[in-house]
Amino acid sequence: MNILCLTPVDHVHGVRAKLSSLGKLVYAPLETNVLLIKDMIVSNGISVLYINPNKQRYVIGDNLLDGTSVQIIVTVSRGTNHIDMDYCEQNSIGVIHLNRDPVVARNSATAEHALALTLALLKKLPQAYDSVKNGEWDYSPFIGHQLSSLTVGVIGMGSLGSMYASYCRAIGSVVLECTSQTSGSFENVMSCSDVISLHIPLTEQNYHFVDVLAIKKVKGGGAFIINTSRGEIVDEEAIVNGLRSGQIKGYATDVLSNEKEDISNNVIVKAQKEGLNIIITPHIAGTCFESAEVAHFRAIELLERQK
Repeated sequence: MNILCLTPVDHVHGVRAKLSSLGKLVYAPLETNVLLIKDMIVSNGISVLYINPNKQRYVIGDNLLDGTSVQIIVTVSRGTNHIDMDYCEQNSIGVIHLNRDPVVARNSATAEHALALTLALLKKLPQAYDSVKNGEWDYSPFIGHQLSSLTVGVIGMGSLGSMYASYCRAIGSVVLECTSQTSGSFENVMSCSDVISLHIPLTEQNYHFVDVLAIKKVKGGGAFIINTSRGEIVDEEAIVNGLRSGQIKGYATDVLSNEKEDISNNVIVKAQKEGLNIIITPHIAGTCFESAEVAHFRAIELLERQK
């Protein structure tokens, strides 16, 4: 195998050495220029791309793969929206990913991050932190909410949604579950929850899953929304409008719809700068040392099976 690694792996001991043991390894984790990447693919006879979407600012498709010898793409992620899957299928390029993988499903990093965002949003931790940094010492602007007294709606009950739900139940929250927008449980979650957490994959059906109509179903007094899924799962314009109207009391997200572009133009980023109750983290939910080790070595194991 000739492998081109386009994602940083040196923070996980042994990953680069393991990839090197499979064949020739070209390591270019900081390269983002598509033309230069394609030149590396062609000049090194690359047959395997080893990637992760977090630092990828482009979609892998004909722009990189036309006229090359790439046979397999390995993405150390559950999602695949950074890859043109139709192109790969049409051109017999295999895609190894970690969605629904039983080993990676035990990783709790993303569910833990969703809980952390929930608590930070409910207790106004970023604002309180900034206040103390500015030399202030006044609790009154930062009186928050007790999670154990709230009803939490979980949309998506796969491994991550189930973990998050178990954390909330352990704290004492009532948890409502939802698996699809067409079920009665969706109406129940949107209309009865104080906190709504999203744990569904980005598919054609799930694009803008939380839209204007969904937000109108939110209970009187509003709800907090947590997103560790994908930015496109929500209609971000509708989220901002909901924050302005009070239908949404706060929005905490680890993802944005235009992560591969200049995020300064994103409506959520702009609204945060205006002072709306928004927390944004840079797609770090699944990135912990322990979870990264499990994910990388599992991805490599799946690649080895292709030899």
